[in-house]
Amino acid sequence: MNLDLLMLASDALSSGSLWPDKGRHPNCGKFIEQLEKEV
Repeated sequence: MNLDLLMLASDALSSGSLWPDKGRHPNCGKFIEQLEKEV
């Protein structure tokens, strides 16, 4: 995995509590898309 993915993941996880109405951080979608490309 590259560093960008790890940074995106940690940012999404650490910021998740700021988005209770959405349920997940906006970057989560990007992170999941990147993960699917990596696998």
